[in-house]
Amino acid sequence: MCGSIAPQAGGPTPHARCAVAEPPAAFEAGVGALRLHLAERELRIDGAPDVLRVALVRGPAPSSAPLQPSIEALGRARPDLVLCVGGFGDDPPSIVGTLRSLAALPMPVLLVAGGRDDLAMLRAGLAQLPPEARTRVLDLSSLRRVRVGAVVLVPAAGAPDGRYARSDEACGLGAADVEAIVDDVGDAEGETRFLVSWAAPEGPASARGIEGAPSGSALVGELAERVGARGVLSAWPEAQAGRTFLDAVPALAVASALVPGGPPRADGSEVVPGVTLLELGAGGLSSAAP
Repeated sequence: MCGSIAPQAGGPTPHARCAVAEPPAAFEAGVGALRLHLAERELRIDGAPDVLRVALVRGPAPSSAPLQPSIEALGRARPDLVLCVGGFGDDPPSIVGTLRSLAALPMPVLLVAGGRDDLAMLRAGLAQLPPEARTRVLDLSSLRRVRVGAVVLVPAAGAPDGRYARSDEACGLGAADVEAIVDDVGDAEGETRFLVSWAAPEGPASARGIEGAPSGSALVGELAERVGARGVLSAWPEAQAGRTFLDAVPALAVASALVPGGPPRADGSEVVPGVTLLELGAGGLSSAAP
């Protein structure tokens, strides 16, 4: 299980510290016009445009809704890269099915584990993909930076403090993990950073759950502030799926992944499967036209 890959945190909500797990093996590979270089805890992607077109999605778990509508929407949108944040599956067959669907896309697909995800099962699923797909569908959960031109993505895997994690082996994010991320990424001078976190930061609108209950994480907000993030790309609470809040948190734009299926939004409106399209660049984060 995940404990063999990531250190285990105890306490009232035990979880796997996936942010400090061993990183994937180094490699270099080409994906279309892009060139990917992974070394230690940093992925560099060369050849991308200055304003990056990103599709933000999450996996289907625990829903049994098919991922195919989102995959078809991704194909039509033709983003530069796809960020899939959590919900890959609750068992090995489900995870492999999700990863095989994502591997059909021609662009890089970057994964960040969430509170439902067991990192060992995720990496075992990735190992079952064809060799060519393994350099295009990548786990960022234990990386510190993804450099794409002028943009730097800072991953933060897992449920804050292990709360809302599916099991003791699922990924969580604690205060010690925040310190490790902050220490490793250092000052943001000269970088335009965006945090990629399963949970949204605490805020007046972006982190509202079902029936409007507060659901965001102060820990994620603290991490975003300390790394100098211009925005947060998140997947939870699902009740805000597919929405982008450009003024919700002081100095932050918060975008939420669109989930295939899942509960209604906080205002009762239904969630339609698809993707959240964003543009990231030196000017910050904005919604992108389909």
